[in-house]
Amino acid sequence: MASVVGPSHIALEVSDLERSLAFYQRVLGLEIFYDERQTGTPPSIKGIVAGFAIELGQIHLPPGSGNPSQVRPQAGAPCMAFTIEDAVGAHGRLKAEGVSVESAVKEIQGVKFFYVYDPDGYPFELIEFPLGARALADLRAYFDVTSSG
Repeated sequence: MASVVGPSHIALEVSDLERSLAFYQRVLGLEIFYDERQTGTPPSIKGIVAGFAIELGQIHLPPGSGNPSQVRPQAGAPCMAFTIEDAVGAHGRLKAEGVSVESAVKEIQGVKFFYVYDPDGYPFELIEFPLGARALADLRAYFDVTSSG
């Protein structure tokens, strides 16, 4: 079948590329490495957040179909997750800046997390792991032990 060697990127269609770009730069520190705002059809950018690539592309609608004011991700749509060091502190700072965040930080077995919503309503998760873990896969042995006992 497919020999997966690692994650690549996530691509999001957005209703207003400039608005979304400003959001991802402000909230996550997105750094552009390829800019097709002037040359692409549809316009897009590719950027990096903590070594992970994000592609934002302007929604390309057929002529005469109008421009949506907001993309509506379907319930259960996949979301990105980014590891952070201080979930409670980040939640407070983002909320104080007027960023759309869940009302509270959740905690399950020492993992603290909450969701942030971009200008089009796409959710992404900010997550703090215990035991020095940097990614969910780092906790595999911990969960194998706790779920079997």
